Amino acid sequence: MGEAKVKNKLRAQILGTTSFCIYCGGTTRATTIDHIPPRALFELRRRPKGLEFPACEDCNSGSRTDDLIAAALSRAYPDPRTLPETQENRKLFKAAARDCPGLLEELKPTYRQSKIVRNQNYFPTGGGALNCRGPRLNEAIHRFAAKMGCALHFHLTGVPLSDNGAIAAWWLTNFQFLQGDLPQELIDMMGPPQTLRQGRWNVGEQFSYASLATKEGRSSAHFATFRLSFAICAFVSETPEDVYPPENVSHVTTHAPGWLKIPPNYLEYR
Repeated sequence: MGEAKVKNKLRAQILGTTSFCIYCGGTTRATTIDHIPPRALFELRRRPKGLEFPACEDCNSGSRTDDLIAAALSRAYPDPRTLPETQENRKLFKAAARDCPGLLEELKPTYRQSKIVRNQNYFPTGGGALNCRGPRLNEAIHRFAAKMGCALHFHLTGVPLSDNGAIAAWWLTNFQFLQGDLPQELIDMMGPPQTLRQGRWNVGEQFSYASLATKEGRSSAHFATFRLSFAICAFVSETPEDVYPPENVSHVTTHAPGWLKIPPNYLEYR
């Protein structure tokens, strides 16, 4: 079977899982295939098959800049090992800066941040500091985290989140990892992390995830890591009032299905 026929068959299989976009609350016909996480996040765009979902064109295109910023952020640590990886990283950050003007300036660390990382030797293999407090980065990664949660909810339960549901999403930097700011009890409940695999090949060093759902499948929780750069958490539920984070987490955003069709605020900074 030719490559085109294989792709068409796979596309038909994925769209056959549901006729509707999994990000729209089951109200819009799916016409495209969305990869979670996106290909750009993986080294030289080499991504095993799996975690591919039906989506409408508006949601798929509406998340492209979020995906690009997340892919660039995931390359922040560890440092690239080869020249092609270095060149790819530069292209990603350049593309992210093009689509989100002001992002690179926002990422520049303060003198204090650089000094803390340098003095305490947090990243011995050459990683540096980034300023992760800016509004552009945080809005993009929160939107990306919500998308991850929505997709993993469908992957776990087989049912798209309805338009009455909600997603609570937040993220953590690698510095927060080292400070112990993780929902460890929840992570332990989810069991061993998973990743994308194809035969003996897996991308666990670049991406891993764990999920947990209630028995009836109406609510779920998800945790995913991207290299040693950052992690996302997401709570998903058909009952919005059941979507709430641990008490010690304050930087949370809540999203309703269809949020990817709404242009992000950071596009207004152009």
